[in-house]
Amino acid sequence: MDYENLVSRIEEEAAGPGSGVSAPGSEGATTEDNVAYLPSQLGVVRPHRRRKRKKRPVEETPEDAMTKLRQDLKPAIIKLFEGDPFHLVETDARLWTSRFGVDKYLTADAPLVAVENKVRGIQNLSGTLLQSYGNDRGYLEMVIDAMNEREPLNSFNGFKENDYLYGTRIRSNHEGVEMVFEAALDSLYAVSETVYINDEEVLDRWEELASGIKRVGNVVYPQGERFTPGSIQQLEHAIIDAIDDQEELE
Repeated sequence: MDYENLVSRIEEEAAGPGSGVSAPGSEGATTEDNVAYLPSQLGVVRPHRRRKRKKRPVEETPEDAMTKLRQDLKPAIIKLFEGDPFHLVETDARLWTSRFGVDKYLTADAPLVAVENKVRGIQNLSGTLLQSYGNDRGYLEMVIDAMNEREPLNSFNGFKENDYLYGTRIRSNHEGVEMVFEAALDSLYAVSETVYINDEEVLDRWEELASGIKRVGNVVYPQGERFTPGSIQQLEHAIIDAIDDQEELE
């Protein structure tokens, strides 16, 4: 018997008597004793499909949460010190050293993190915060959130001991003129800068050439938060002019 006709006959029988449904080409096809066979009895094996079980979400334990917070701490510190306005302090320090060089760094422990020792400073700060809040989920979350949102940090251990978060103090000797440049970022994220110069003639010349600066004794301040690139360039010109004037007198 044709296999296709046999299968069609089985489907017709399964539909029940009087259904009026017959498979095309199945007329006159019968099985022995008119017995309808299941596909499996004819050697037709249909694959068995297993129902997939949904995996239950793993519940986070308190220790898991603390571990994650500790791991999130250092990236949050790095992100803080890489963003605004921290990079402005770095930019101005690079501008100064590119023109006048570095005789010595005098930063010491004044800021929390020194520009010239940034990696080590961040590592030390991370250790201090972990020592203070490593087992306190509430405080650890608050300090991470405060850093991410650029909120004041002077209420937290590790920050409140320093008036300045970031900065540098650079002594330079340019053409025999001793100067000290200082740039710092306080706990409210405000930048401040000063230049100390031990030469009265250079100070006088710089005042004549530059706008946007103010002098108090041997210390010069920008009228805003930062010295402009133009005012630093004018300081270099003031040094050259002062040297030329001195040579003419000799």
